[in-house]
Amino acid sequence: MLIAKLQEEQQQSISLWEELVNTASGSDNFAGIEQVVNIVLKATQPYITSHQIIQNETQTLILERKGDLQGTILLIGHMDTVFTESQTNDWKFTKDGAFVSGPGVYDMKGGIVQIILALKHLHEIQYKGYTIRVVLFGDEEVGHKYSDISTIMKATKNDAIVCFCCESGRSDQALIVGRDGVAELEMQVSGQSGHAGYITSDTGNAIKQLALSIAEVYAITERYPTVKVSAGLVTGGGATNIVPDYAKVIFDIRYKNNEHFNEWWHELSEAIQAKITATTVSLNLRKGYPPMEMLASNIALFDYMKEIAEANNVAFTDYLHVGGGADSSLYANEGIPTICGIGPWGENLHTVKEKANIQSLFDRTAILIEAILHIERFVKISATQTE
Repeated sequence: MLIAKLQEEQQQSISLWEELVNTASGSDNFAGIEQVVNIVLKATQPYITSHQIIQNETQTLILERKGDLQGTILLIGHMDTVFTESQTNDWKFTKDGAFVSGPGVYDMKGGIVQIILALKHLHEIQYKGYTIRVVLFGDEEVGHKYSDISTIMKATKNDAIVCFCCESGRSDQALIVGRDGVAELEMQVSGQSGHAGYITSDTGNAIKQLALSIAEVYAITERYPTVKVSAGLVTGGGATNIVPDYAKVIFDIRYKNNEHFNEWWHELSEAIQAKITATTVSLNLRKGYPPMEMLASNIALFDYMKEIAEANNVAFTDYLHVGGGADSSLYANEGIPTICGIGPWGENLHTVKEKANIQSLFDRTAILIEAILHIERFVKISATQTE
């Protein structure tokens, strides 16, 4: 079996995993991201036909292995972690039984190793089917704060027939076919300051107006079950005996599809402005990841992956829609059949106890390779669904 063949190089694979994990690459550690880029380029150079580095504040790495067929298979992931350099100074890669631990070992340095192993095997068997395009982002964990995502998407989405996101896998062995869209709403209120003991009316109280507006946001959102809001940060006021002339709230917003979100936003913005008294309210909506909607094509891709897994004595239990945003949403939003969370599974994501299961690296790499080799089966299924 392919899994056994991949396991023959277990020591080399774990050594590469260790090198990546011990290279600190928090999202704002641009030098660390560049080091990861160089490690990946060195490891993949024999297996690719070209590469491109998109340089913004951080780097995005694009690798290609050119194929003979028209169409491109996307393998995507990210090189950054949530951990700062100071957190990683004394925290290094460790192997303990069936697991390895360390900063970013699970999210998602293991997924990078998976991609490299897949490219290596495809090179060894002289795969000449579809073009394989790898996209590794440098700032996924901060919603592409340091890169020009529109430029990256234009450079990578063309001709894609399917997208495999090698993000950290789930310990329940489910795969992800849907994700919430992510946005932030900043609401600022400007009012009229004065001494609390002498005012005859508090209609200019910015905090009062903010409180009423927050209540209105929640009331409207109750009518939209596919939209969730959370008032996460509130500021305003300076002293209890001073009427505040400024207040601000920032909402975290999660939504399952664009149509309902747009309806929600239209109703909300009109309602807030209609109920202003002696204050002014400004609304600033900042969209992050778009939703990865649970489309039939994504579910069909799960069914295809599950069939391949079962043939390799590996179980994928179910498909899920989850709340967190990821780069898989970017490509799914372009209409590309996409599945997420196919990287090695682990536990304690984004914590100092983060760890990943060693065997799952080889199991899931084998399934990814088999999925690539037989992708024509999925292409035919997908074409039938769209007829």
